[in-house]
Amino acid sequence: TQDRVEITENNLSSDIPDECKGNFTYETFHTVLQQLELKCNEIYLSYVSELVVPGNENFTIWVIPKINSLEKDEWGYESFLLDKYILLTDTGTGNIVSKYFQPAAWSSDAYRLAHINIDTLDYRLNDSRIFFGVHSGYGTSSSVNPGGHQSLELFALQDNKLVSVFEYTTNDYRGENDGGTNGCGWNEEYKTHLFVTDHKINGFSDFALLTEYRSIETKNYEVVQDSLSCDSVCFYSYTPRGYTKVNKIEGTFCREIKDGWGKRECFYFGKTLPEVYQIIYDENKENLQQYMLPELPPEVVEYSRKDNRGEIRDSLTIYYRYRDVNDLVIEFATDLGSEYTAFEEKQGYTIFRYDYHD
Repeated sequence: TQDRVEITENNLSSDIPDECKGNFTYETFHTVLQQLELKCNEIYLSYVSELVVPGNENFTIWVIPKINSLEKDEWGYESFLLDKYILLTDTGTGNIVSKYFQPAAWSSDAYRLAHINIDTLDYRLNDSRIFFGVHSGYGTSSSVNPGGHQSLELFALQDNKLVSVFEYTTNDYRGENDGGTNGCGWNEEYKTHLFVTDHKINGFSDFALLTEYRSIETKNYEVVQDSLSCDSVCFYSYTPRGYTKVNKIEGTFCREIKDGWGKRECFYFGKTLPEVYQIIYDENKENLQQYMLPELPPEVVEYSRKDNRGEIRDSLTIYYRYRDVNDLVIEFATDLGSEYTAFEEKQGYTIFRYDYHD
């Protein structure tokens, strides 16, 4: 996520009306508003943001929230409704290249709108050179009943037109506490990750949404319960109507896990544990294959690596351990340490993990 462009001495002057000052380039903003036939007092300026497209400086992304309705109560708290303008402009001239509009897109009342940011993302769902997200977050003002949620809407430039590709909730949390009286309370959080596969339909990648659930309970300022689990996995493929939830997808997604150890995790969608075991065996002739059995054993196995004469070559011992029928761990143990691979089959996909531990 990129921060908003700060006001500089070059774009902040006495010529700028107070109702038009904000964290953006005023001259370009003024040009954009003229094309939209809007005035500054029609815009909720604190949520305006701009960002030059990374790797393509000819274009700039703008988020313009137009006030649809706004009310203040007797204590000065605002409730409002905002229309959504997502723009792609020519960086040099400020001319609008493409526009996406949605009326009454953002609201703020009991759950207050906390932020709207442009997210450059670290993935692509298609081959569009311009692909980005708009991230928004909401929260309550209560300290004893905290809660809120965040969402991400994905945009791509297709046929010179900005389109909304997909939108989902990235985070949802709630809790309750005694306000610090006895240090007691609880909170729960749902956090959703988007995994893009290497399988495409009509130029768009399949993807999965994996939601993790975490629950924490405290008593007397101490954590007495902390659990983390996978709450759900949903699959999506592209259709003429856009992305649609499906029962099964294809493809692979891999990521490095940076926690001080060498770890790699791959999701093989549409594959069973035996199928993924064979893939890993066939693709790793220079390393893992020399330690793995050519065929997946159906039960627990322990053996030592031997040379061509049948003699033990070194102190390496390999253990195949099934935690259940769909959960296999292979340990390669030596006097210096151990390496692990793990295969875990889920509904519709299998996870392969490779971990090194001293």
